[in-house]
Amino acid sequence: MPEVRLGKLLLKNKLVTAGQIQDAIVKQLSTPEVPLGQILCQMGVLHEEHLARTIASHYDLPYMDIAQINLDPELARIFNLSYAQRHKIVPIALNGRSIEVAMAFPLPRNELRQVEKYIQRRIIPVIAKESDIAAAIKALFDIESSVAATNAALFLKNSEDSSQDTSRSNMFGNVTSANVDNLVKKLLFLGISKGASDIQFESTEKDMAVRYRIDGMFQILDIGQDKELINAKRQQIIARIKTLCNMDTAECSLPQAGSFAIKAKKADNVRRIDLRVSTLPARHGENVVIHIFEDKAN
Repeated sequence: MPEVRLGKLLLKNKLVTAGQIQDAIVKQLSTPEVPLGQILCQMGVLHEEHLARTIASHYDLPYMDIAQINLDPELARIFNLSYAQRHKIVPIALNGRSIEVAMAFPLPRNELRQVEKYIQRRIIPVIAKESDIAAAIKALFDIESSVAATNAALFLKNSEDSSQDTSRSNMFGNVTSANVDNLVKKLLFLGISKGASDIQFESTEKDMAVRYRIDGMFQILDIGQDKELINAKRQQIIARIKTLCNMDTAECSLPQAGSFAIKAKKADNVRRIDLRVSTLPARHGENVVIHIFEDKAN
């Protein structure tokens, strides 16, 4: 919400005075990254709940007190940490194919629709206090990190364990479904098992080509019955890879770079493998290249 509009709303609701807004604007000159409403709260002239309720009323959205809410750790699979912190949002409840998301300010309509497309769920926005959202993000992603640490060695299993991958996929989760998580693991394992140095995902109008660089040359490997599902889920596969790298899944118009590490287990041998990822906007979505670096010492 533009600062001028927020100031007018607060004045209209008689929550602050014109002089207090002017004082806040002066303070904002030294900390331009801090929103006007937050400065007014820091000055002690505006209650944070009143600010949140004003925003909720203006956008005709419900206000919710989320301070005491219990968050399911699986909710941390929906958005990555950087996206949640940047937009001051946190998922708070799953209801079938919908997800309730607490926000300090509503996301722009076009971005909301784009996020819904990626997560394949309808977002039900509610407004909450910014401090409560920050606390919920911290609690949720602390829970997530402990779950991830506990199960790190299970992330990528060999092909003999594929039946277990589906049952365990909810441990790792993603922005879409267990099928997508399993597909990403299979595609990564195929490249690692063949000694590929790079995996390239190229989006086209109706499908996605997956190529592996082996001995310096890109080639398409046989992925069997999964080909049709990979084509159908190509956008979700790319979103899952971006989530693993802590990239912004909603940003599709700019290149991004990130990395993540996995442990690949075969028999009793567990190897650490680093994956460096680059995304590039393309005509029909995004292209992704994963560079594979195996730690030979482990």
